Amino acid sequence: MPDPESSLLLLQPSLEAKQLPSSLIVKQSNPIKLSVVIVNYRQWKYTEQLVRKLGQCELVRNGHAEIIVIDNNSSYHPAIRRLRSKPYVSLRRWTKNRGFSCAVNEGCKLSSGDWVLILNPDITPENNFLDNIDSYLNANNLHQSKVGVI
Repeated sequence: MPDPESSLLLLQPSLEAKQLPSSLIVKQSNPIKLSVVIVNYRQWKYTEQLVRKLGQCELVRNGHAEIIVIDNNSSYHPAIRRLRSKPYVSLRRWTKNRGFSCAVNEGCKLSSGDWVLILNPDITPENNFLDNIDSYLNANNLHQSKVGVI
């Protein structure tokens, strides 16, 4: 099993990159605080288990977190249909394996959260994992910080 610390990366996208003209900004009733990016390659079982576990978090249930799965050209698996049926999951499948870093970059581009959390599919998070991250960010007033990795 991989070291959990090497399977977790939390980033805050550049504020300049998120600046849009006010006429293009659509207000959401539940703004996304956290975008979770998962890169999959032949790990559908683990990816589905991770998404199911994260989906139990209040942050996801309340619409304040999204999960973005980027698949690096794995063969078809029934989990794809189940993942696509979840309203909080965006799934992008590539026809070519472009590598982990390109997939992470794509997930970050697709994200709409204030923060991006990058997870490997084979981790097993604790209950309320995302809620605990949100509580930590709130308790430490890290909403506008320059923190790159936690």
